[in-house]
Amino acid sequence: MPCQQFKQSLNIPYAEDKQMHNLYDFLQMSKEKTKSAFNYLLKQMRRKSLSNKFNSKRNKITCTSIGRPVKIIKHVVGKTRIASYGTIKNAITLGKYDFNQKVLKISKHEFMGELRSEKESMTLILAIDVSNSTLTSIMLFCDVLDSLTKYFRKNNDRIGLIAIKDNKAQVLNYPSHNFKVVLRGMRSLKVSGTTPLYDGLKVALEMAKTEKRIKPGSKSLVILLSDCFPEPLTHKFKDVFDEPAYQNVVRQAGKFKKDKIQLLIIKPRYNVIQNQKRLETSGDKLAMEMIRKSGGKCIDIEANLGDSGIRINFTEAKDRNDDRNLIITSISEELFRN
Repeated sequence: MPCQQFKQSLNIPYAEDKQMHNLYDFLQMSKEKTKSAFNYLLKQMRRKSLSNKFNSKRNKITCTSIGRPVKIIKHVVGKTRIASYGTIKNAITLGKYDFNQKVLKISKHEFMGELRSEKESMTLILAIDVSNSTLTSIMLFCDVLDSLTKYFRKNNDRIGLIAIKDNKAQVLNYPSHNFKVVLRGMRSLKVSGTTPLYDGLKVALEMAKTEKRIKPGSKSLVILLSDCFPEPLTHKFKDVFDEPAYQNVVRQAGKFKKDKIQLLIIKPRYNVIQNQKRLETSGDKLAMEMIRKSGGKCIDIEANLGDSGIRINFTEAKDRNDDRNLIITSISEELFRN
C-alpha cells in the first residue's frame, strides 16, 4: 500500500524509561497527558457544527404499525390497524348498506387497513474489540457518539453494544433509546481476554437481522471497532490467512452484503515507523478483505509509535484523506446511503 500523506500530528513525548514500548503501559503512566491530548483533539473535531454534517433528510418509509396514515389498503390480521372510515366507505361502495333497514353489513373479508408513513430510523450496533490496541480508540469513539446523541434521539434511532472479549462476544446492551446507558457501558470496558472477531460479527449480524424483523423498513448499521487481528490461532499454517479464525471472519463478512446490512469498520493502527516506511499488517489486509466482501467501509485511526512519541492522525482507507471529522462524516454517509 502506498504511503499516505498524513496531516499535522499531535505529539506526546515518551516517558524516560526507554524500555516502555507497550502503548497500554505508557498510557497508564501518562494518563493526564493523554487525557489532555485527546481533549484537544476532540475540541478540534467539534469546531464545525454537527448540523452541517447531518443536513440530509431521512427517507420516508411506509409501514402498517406506526406513523401518519397515508393510504387505505386491505386489512391483514395481525399486521395492519383497521381503518374505520375506509372500511365503512368500502362496504357502502360494495352495496352492503340496506337503506330500508338502515343497516350496514360488513364481513371480515371487507375490512380495510391503514398504510402509514414515517421517517426512516436507524439501529446502530456497536461491536467493540476490547484489547490493548483499541483502548485509546474506545475513549475517542465514546466522545464522538456522545456528541451525536442529540441527533440520534431526534430521529428515534436506537443503539446496541456488543463487547468482543473473553473468547466470545457478549451483548452488553440490546438496541434501545437509552444512549447514556450504552455510553456508560463503553466507558467501563476494560482490556480482557482474546479477540473472537468471528463471534462478534456473528452476534452483531443476528442482532441487526432481528431489528430488521421488528421494524420493517428501518436500516441497521454495524460499527466494528477493532484492529482486525482475530483469535484464537492454531499456528499450524504458514500463511496466517489460512487460519480458521481468519477464514471464518472473511466468510462472515460476506453475509453482511447478502443480508443487506451495512458494515463500518473503525480500525486503530499502531505501527512502528522505521526509515519513514510502514509495513502493511495482516490486520490491514483482513480489514480490506472484509470491506470487499461486505461492501462496507473502513476508517483508520492512526496512532503511530516512533522515537519522538505517539502521533495521532485520522486517515481513511483506500487512498482518501479527510479532516478530523472523519468518523462523524463517515457515519453520516452510512446513514443516508441507499
